[in-house]
Amino acid sequence: MSMIQFENEQPIYIDNNQRKRNAMVNWLIKIGIVKDEKQATYILLVICLICLSAAVFIFVNNNNSAGEDRAKAIMQQINSGAAGTVNK
Repeated sequence: MSMIQFENEQPIYIDNNQRKRNAMVNWLIKIGIVKDEKQATYILLVICLICLSAAVFIFVNNNNSAGEDRAKAIMQQINSGAAGTVNK
């Protein structure tokens, strides 16, 4: 272990009112959409939920249509392969 000692060791106190806020919260307050940090947090939460819902909706709808197309292609291959073996 090192034997280093500092002369001016002082405890650091963090004032809860002076903590750094998120840039998006500050932006919402600055443009006047909300009055305080709590309202800004709720607005950002709603925006996140809307984006998440839209992403899930797009993913589910896109995945289903791709799955149906893939299933149709597989069925066509099976039918054409089965018809080819029957005719031989």
